[in-house]
Amino acid sequence: MKQAQDELRAAYLGGVPGVAVSGLVWLVAGLVWDARGPGTAFIALFFGGIAIFPLSLAVARAFGAKPASKTNPLNALGFETTVPLFAGLFVAYALIGRDPPLAFALFAAIVGARYFAFATLYRDRTYWVLGGVMMAVGYVAAIKAALLPLNVAICIGAVEFVFAAILAARHRARA
Repeated sequence: MKQAQDELRAAYLGGVPGVAVSGLVWLVAGLVWDARGPGTAFIALFFGGIAIFPLSLAVARAFGAKPASKTNPLNALGFETTVPLFAGLFVAYALIGRDPPLAFALFAAIVGARYFAFATLYRDRTYWVLGGVMMAVGYVAAIKAALLPLNVAICIGAVEFVFAAILAARHRARA
């Protein structure tokens, strides 16, 4: 298990590019929300989300990371954790016309929940904290939306950028 985790951590630079690219996507969606409204922001989040893996892979390769072997038993876990995101997108899409802040807040919590599996993928419990913080932001935004209006997409983007920096420092220290 440790060998498989080490291989994935090396191939994806500890997941740092993915967290950073995801943070950028959320920030762009937040800015689009402010400029064009939540419906357009949801479209930006959807198409940006599709681009996260290929862009993060390109960043990892640009920094010299070699691909993981096709026989790595943890390869499937990365894909398997993506499937629930489609359910989350469906929920968010169903809510976007009725309650846009709730739609984004719930999707943020779902994305945060996905990060818990990354602790296993990369053998780094920092992902538990990242996931927990994202879920907390999503929950607070969902519960307190009327009392505490905030652009949850910008908040999530900022959280991911902070954690990308923390994860990058941890990855460098392990290398």
